[in-house]
Amino acid sequence: MVRLFLWKKRRLSFRSSKKKAQPLVQTGENCWEVKQLVSRNRQAKLKAQVFFASFDQRSERAAGESACTALVAVIAHRLNSNQASMPTRLEFDSLITEGSSQWRKLCSNIAYTNAFPDKHFDLDTVLKADHKPVTVLQDKSFTGFFNRERFECLKDAMSFDEIWNEISDEP
Repeated sequence: MVRLFLWKKRRLSFRSSKKKAQPLVQTGENCWEVKQLVSRNRQAKLKAQVFFASFDQRSERAAGESACTALVAVIAHRLNSNQASMPTRLEFDSLITEGSSQWRKLCSNIAYTNAFPDKHFDLDTVLKADHKPVTVLQDKSFTGFFNRERFECLKDAMSFDEIWNEISDEP
């Protein structure tokens, strides 16, 4: 007997088709752990509670693939507003979602996207648009991009001051 239609029996599935929402912050079960931090010259040691995490700001829930600066502003505001406590994993999830949302608002503003076509907004723009009471202390802030080959002289620098002295010295 030749079958014209091949029908396979399928079991009915009553499982939800929605995937369980994954947390945006990926860490182990215990977020905070005690680590001993040692300076490069091994002279200074510090035991401290640390929270190592990575987050996926490109996830469907966060939807903020270039939201780095907005995330920095939101997290800085949270840390400054609640200095007595560190954020939990769920709070970090919420902060990432909030920062990504603020980034999307910036992306919908033509003036901002004309100034930043790649949508990597600078910190001043994010802070002005967000209206959070976070300020940058220019005399205590430094941002730079380093090229390994060009800064071989920094290999033995043990502190920020030593790095600054090396890069600010005239050759």
